[in-house]
Amino acid sequence: MTGHSGNRPTSGGPPRAASLMVRVTVPPPERTEVLGDLEEAYRSRAARLGRSQATLWYWSQAGHYLLRALLALPLAPLHAAFGSELLGELWRGRRVFRAAPFFSAVVVAVMALGIGANTAMFDTARKALLEPLPFTEPERLVVGRTTFEGNLNPWATGPDYLEYRDRVDAFQDLASVMPFGQDYTVTGGARPERARGTAVSPNYFHTVGAPPVLGRSFTEVDGLAGAADVMMLSHGYWIRRFRGDLSVVGQTLVLDGDPYEIVGVAAEGFFLFEEADFWRPMRPDRDGAADRRFHNWLFVGRLSPGIDAGQAQAQADVVSAQLAEAYADFPEVKGLLVTPLHSMLVEGYRNKIAMLTLAVGLILFIAVANVAGMFLARAPARRTELSVRAALGASRGRLISQLLSEGLWISGVAGLIGAALALTLEGVIRGLLVLDLPGLGQPSLSLPALGTALTLAVLTGLAAGVYPALAASSQTLESRLRGSRGNDRGGTRFRSLLVSGQVALSVMLLIGSGLLLGSLRQAASVDAGFEADGLLTAEIELPSTRYGGLPEVVDVLSTLEADLLSLPSVEGIAMANNLPLRDPGNWYRVWARSNDQPESSFAYRTVSPGYFETLGIEVLAGRGFGPADVRGAPEVALLSEGAARRLFPEGNAIGQTVVQGAFGEERLKEVVGIVRDVRQSDLESDPAFALYVPIAQRGSRLVRLAIRYEGDRAAVAAALREAVRRLDPNVPVAGVKTMEDVARDLVAGRRSVVTALTLYALLPLLMAAVGLYALLAYHVRMQRREIGIRLALGARPGELGAGVLYQGVRLGAVGVGLGLLGAFALSRLLTRFLFGVGHHDPVVFGTVALGVLGLTLVSTMLPARRALRTDLLVSLRTET
Repeated sequence: MTGHSGNRPTSGGPPRAASLMVRVTVPPPERTEVLGDLEEAYRSRAARLGRSQATLWYWSQAGHYLLRALLALPLAPLHAAFGSELLGELWRGRRVFRAAPFFSAVVVAVMALGIGANTAMFDTARKALLEPLPFTEPERLVVGRTTFEGNLNPWATGPDYLEYRDRVDAFQDLASVMPFGQDYTVTGGARPERARGTAVSPNYFHTVGAPPVLGRSFTEVDGLAGAADVMMLSHGYWIRRFRGDLSVVGQTLVLDGDPYEIVGVAAEGFFLFEEADFWRPMRPDRDGAADRRFHNWLFVGRLSPGIDAGQAQAQADVVSAQLAEAYADFPEVKGLLVTPLHSMLVEGYRNKIAMLTLAVGLILFIAVANVAGMFLARAPARRTELSVRAALGASRGRLISQLLSEGLWISGVAGLIGAALALTLEGVIRGLLVLDLPGLGQPSLSLPALGTALTLAVLTGLAAGVYPALAASSQTLESRLRGSRGNDRGGTRFRSLLVSGQVALSVMLLIGSGLLLGSLRQAASVDAGFEADGLLTAEIELPSTRYGGLPEVVDVLSTLEADLLSLPSVEGIAMANNLPLRDPGNWYRVWARSNDQPESSFAYRTVSPGYFETLGIEVLAGRGFGPADVRGAPEVALLSEGAARRLFPEGNAIGQTVVQGAFGEERLKEVVGIVRDVRQSDLESDPAFALYVPIAQRGSRLVRLAIRYEGDRAAVAAALREAVRRLDPNVPVAGVKTMEDVARDLVAGRRSVVTALTLYALLPLLMAAVGLYALLAYHVRMQRREIGIRLALGARPGELGAGVLYQGVRLGAVGVGLGLLGAFALSRLLTRFLFGVGHHDPVVFGTVALGVLGLTLVSTMLPARRALRTDLLVSLRTET
């Protein structure tokens, strides 16, 4: 199209550049509609408003139309292939947002949820299962794990590492890593702190293919016995402690009193198996690296070019057989399982990802079916419009393309919203799966994710719109003149089954969520055996360079205790090697010396005299610890009541002798008291057997503190740090948290499962409510003629509304019944996750059933109200 070529008005014509701008030729179908006659409009505005305002308007309109023309250029191939009419229908489909804003908003919301959940799930699965690890040639990386008698028990010994490294030619390089970190007291620099580190073979970073971003990685010399102590920092620790100082290489940090030179900084985000703040080189003179008894290492290998994991496994089997023959003193048949690294890292996630993908796919199917039902429910209201278009010559194909274009516009908007929603949902999914993989990074809207969202939008728009478009386009002018309403019994039956199925699924998930929620409440309210309220916990570790013996440790702890007790807000101090719930480790074999009761595993606790009073643990018999229970005095112990019954069933534990076995040594202790049972590890297990000994007789430099306080927690924490700083400025205070926070963290995993299960239950329930509304609204619209006739014959409106309510409640009741049966059968699978709640709890089953029935009743209210308000004359006139 070209601009108007008539005479220009006296007020001046449109700007020349703009006039050239609007002479852009765009493909049909909307040349006149899109461009219009800007020059004529300009003259009119110039005459009325003046040239300056008209020119400003002209430029804005010209830019707008040029943008639309540029957007139309990609449609030119479609225009050539399908013609202008199809593209015109596609463009006009956007009007659905103006014609039916509420309907469009509901449909967009339902589809966006389904598209967003599936996009997030797809992107999570793609990143976890398909994307390569962020290392050099990651396809050549394998992991070696130890097997005993064919059973996987992954840790190997340091000598095993050297044997496989030197004998298996399939490995271009083989490295070793201690896959569990250790906490160290780090001094040097601005402040002392606790940091997590681990040991790796000198060739670890080279083997993995992760060069440092600063300095160097370890060399063979660093791994020799007696070599200088060096360390590499993680990128995060470098930023956190040194604020990214580029001169950090060559500086020194002190780990537990030993100086280490920093030689490099690892790449950002690098970790494997477990995150660490720093790494030390593996050496034969420490970490048990030269002892065949200590299985502390995991192997990471890089295959030689042209070698696969199967060939490496075959060679490793030969070496395993040779080692078994050479070291026949070890009775277990030990081997090495070689697995591709990526496969090993994701092997615990595959089933979870598959199950969650199935769940979100089901949600998308439900969303599509519900949207189809909503389009069908809206179709009768548009029958007049479609009939008029058919009478004016529109073919059935044109009508179908119109309806499909509206669906595509709605699904396109839903796809964009779903793509944005996928960012949040991806984080939720990662939390559910507890994904911890190298290179996974933060949730992000990647191009594959955006493409997935838009593809799902198009497919769901077509899937949800095809059947409603075919059904609606068949009801044209001819059928209206005949008064035909069509026959959609099959579709109605399918949608009824769908609604009932959604309700049943929601009931099952909600009952599972309710059972787990009940367990969560029971776990949170369980009696732990001590008073957790008002306890602040922390830990300190005294360096061996200054506190080599137990007397020095006891002296500094006594000084710290006296210093803290002088504070008015502090009511008591407890010191121990481990605190209940917070530190569940340290278990030893204990048995009675005087009888033949078998040995049992006991929680071993070295505690201060004020431990039991501060924690509120009742001494049931005998006495607690006192000032006389020190090193050199007869060794004494307290037993928990369960442990006393276990070792001395006759009930005469006081004065008896128990034996504690530790590292080949047997320690004899006299039982002087019995205390109440305490839950040591978690809130859901039975209280553990416990053996308590005085910290002055068997203490350690790693001490956990529990402070009974009143008032401001932050002030008490600050006072604790200041008291420790006065004693020794090189001792950091770590892990400061209240015992309430500790208990809350213990049930955090269960809480996340409950939250996720509830969300997955509410989503299909919401869709079921929408689907039920759409189904009943469709039913009321299709029955308007019948309703009108029944009104004419004297039926009361209340009866008609009750009939609609009955249909909705009946579908809901069927779904609730099926859901209860399914939940009754499947709830047994949750038995091992439940605590204090039966898997057939009638309160949970009844509450969920009544709640879902109430929601289905609410969903039927609006269609029933519409039926009650049916006008006799209007219904008869619109149907004739």
